[in-house]
Amino acid sequence: SSAGTLAITTSSSRKYKENIQPITEDEAKKILDVNIVSFNYINKENFGDRLADGRYGVIAEELNEIIPSAVLYDSDWQPDAVDYAAMVPHLVKMVQMQQKQIDELKAEIQELKNN
Repeated sequence: SSAGTLAITTSSSRKYKENIQPITEDEAKKILDVNIVSFNYINKENFGDRLADGRYGVIAEELNEIIPSAVLYDSDWQPDAVDYAAMVPHLVKMVQMQQKQIDELKAEIQELKNN
């Protein structure tokens, strides 16, 4: 038997978008304020015993205060679920910013060693 694959996709072509702007560094840095927690699901039968305990993630109500675009709401417009894929742009931009800083620091260290 062959293993199945799961793809998380979002319509992302330029043809679907307008007002395209780069994510700001301040917006990307919000990812640093996201509280990552461990938890167990209360209604284990909804997830199966193997998937119910020892999970890691975020709390929708907390994320709503930081990156509301990654939160899904219930019928009463209360935070209910998290679209983890919606946090990927923040993560990618943060990695890019950190790599730039690492490269600058490495160059500065090399310059100090040469002097």
